[in-house]
Amino acid sequence: MVASGSMRISRPSGGASLTLAEARFEVLLPIASGGMGTVYLARRRCDGLEVALKIPHAFLRDISEFRREMEEEARLAAQIRHPHVVALVEAGKAEDGLYLAMEYVEGETLAMLGGIAGPLQSLPLGIGVRMLLDALAGLHAAHELKDPEGRAANVVHCDVCPQNLLVGLDGRTRVIDFGVARSNAHATGAIRGRSAYMAPEQAQGRAVDRRCDVWAAGVVGWELVAGRRLHEGDGRGGALGEEPGEPPPLQSVRPDVPRGLARALEAALRVDVAGRCADAATLAGLILEGCREDGLAVAAHAEVAAHVGALVGERIARRRAEVAELVTPQGCEG
Repeated sequence: MVASGSMRISRPSGGASLTLAEARFEVLLPIASGGMGTVYLARRRCDGLEVALKIPHAFLRDISEFRREMEEEARLAAQIRHPHVVALVEAGKAEDGLYLAMEYVEGETLAMLGGIAGPLQSLPLGIGVRMLLDALAGLHAAHELKDPEGRAANVVHCDVCPQNLLVGLDGRTRVIDFGVARSNAHATGAIRGRSAYMAPEQAQGRAVDRRCDVWAAGVVGWELVAGRRLHEGDGRGGALGEEPGEPPPLQSVRPDVPRGLARALEAALRVDVAGRCADAATLAGLILEGCREDGLAVAAHAEVAAHVGALVGERIARRRAEVAELVTPQGCEG
């Protein structure tokens, strides 16, 4: 995640409350902000560990549904341990709010790297495929999560999109933000997520399973290959509740697209859930098979790292210099 702005911040007024976390973390600067809260780069006082500190907006903390969702996010994040999922470092809950301290990864979201959030700048195809394969590996780990009794937790991320795929300077892509995820323990609630990446069944409020995330990953892949957004304008693939059609064939927007790769992505983008690719691991296998058929070389992580470094390395280096001053350890009790 990359952010600009002043090095130190003052306590927000009427926004995110930092009271609970301040005793444990020195808050350095904001990384990202949205309707639910703000994420800060922070340093744990006891050991200097840098984290991405997620603080909900103050006006949300007394809303029981929101608190339940954030507690569910913490519960899931604590259990999913995988190289391609950002890890939870710790979580806290008290009368003045909640916080999540997540693994801090120097890098940028796929949305920013690919320009998908604005003017599109196409990523090299082999690099984009590597990013997608990493994301699918992280999603499969989440989907395969078992509860303490060994039963399937049936986790569905429900918001797979370029904004929630973080590409590090190490060249690895990680899935982030399980804030609207569903599982056996949290299977109902309002429709949430970005409609441009919603599977038809999710947009219509029907039951969802891991194939919902497969669809969203397919949309991300379609955009990476096509070099443009699937849904132009405001990014909505139709109003919630409408029956979307299957995306146009990739060859219709990019005639030179490798056919095996296009065929693999089409398996993820079938409106009929029963006919859709069954899981993220299967989709990854189809993509690799298609790339071999096409003679397309999938980039190594070192190649992705070099590409990301060329795009955002200078900005990250400047920020790294700004936060170089160490804090005094004060203990990690509690």
